[in-house]
Amino acid sequence: MLSTEGCRARTRRLLECVDADVEALVVTRPEHVFYLANYMPSPNDIHHRAPQYLIIERGGPATLILDGFAKLDVQPAVDEVIHGPWGVAEPDLTRANCTAQAAIDLLGRLGSQVIGAEVSALPASVAAAVREVRDIEPHLGRMRQVKDPDELALIRAAVRVGEAMHAASWECLAPGMREIDAYAAIVTAGLEVAEGPFVMMCEFISGPRVVPRRGDPGPRVMESGDNVVMDLFPYVNGYRCDLTNTITLGGRPTPEQQDAFDAVHEALTASEAMIRPGVRAQEIYAVQDTVLRRANPDWGLPGHAGHSLGLEHPEAPDFVPGVEGEILEGMVIALEPGAYGMPFHGVRLEHNYLVTAEGLKRLSNHRLGLV
Repeated sequence: MLSTEGCRARTRRLLECVDADVEALVVTRPEHVFYLANYMPSPNDIHHRAPQYLIIERGGPATLILDGFAKLDVQPAVDEVIHGPWGVAEPDLTRANCTAQAAIDLLGRLGSQVIGAEVSALPASVAAAVREVRDIEPHLGRMRQVKDPDELALIRAAVRVGEAMHAASWECLAPGMREIDAYAAIVTAGLEVAEGPFVMMCEFISGPRVVPRRGDPGPRVMESGDNVVMDLFPYVNGYRCDLTNTITLGGRPTPEQQDAFDAVHEALTASEAMIRPGVRAQEIYAVQDTVLRRANPDWGLPGHAGHSLGLEHPEAPDFVPGVEGEILEGMVIALEPGAYGMPFHGVRLEHNYLVTAEGLKRLSNHRLGLV
């Protein structure tokens, strides 16, 4: 999980960003409560989506507010935990009502009238209890672009899970299997590495289903000669990786399939080589698109060239035309070129990287290849 030292340091940085007359911060988005206080129930926990508030008094304590029913498994990085009155007794007294009222009561005791909050996520009842609300979400968005050491440790752990699933794919996938059965087999390999539950997110598509570029694993029976795109982005302990490879079932790629793989791999390595702090998102797209069009004028890059990643999927900036977002030292990014069409179906490849002053340090080491 995240470290207490890391959470405290992020809280201090956030307070330094907001106006000096903001008396308290009220954080309600679960990913931001986790980011600042290391509180996030397991995805298997009944309280995973329960309402929660993190109230940070300027110059004072940080308080986590729960509904009264949720329980703590570990001590969060806060000074106090307050439990609301929800007891699953009355249908018109919801856990959201009780948590909000506990937050309102605390703000009243503090006398806070000017607060910073994620305006788009703050309940109206809490906003009405103070004189003024100022938006802190832009500050949080900018902070989250550069990863702290404790965040990077969780991303690396997620990468190990994604790598294990890709390693298993070489053994598990075979003509005659249904997509959903192959998916179940590789997830089992991921669970063995994670040693606990995680939220599995992916695109798992085979044969002609690759051409639309998106899709969940389903009942389709995979055939010899199919390309299978496995874009795996598991959410492990609050953070994600995003790793992709494409396999040709039966081990005999057609010339078109091999040409597409070679072009996509060249686009990946070309973009790896040009990225430094200060490069713009749209420049990364342009490099990959140029390589693919040089290989085949009909290909180009139909989606994005990659994106930043971390607490959400994807994070800004997205590497598409027109996006001027700058690559920063300390970002974690994914590069994922792809080419799609019949009869070769499609190829997508993807690695994850830490941006350093010198360039990219690759975090993922899964095998890329059709066979």
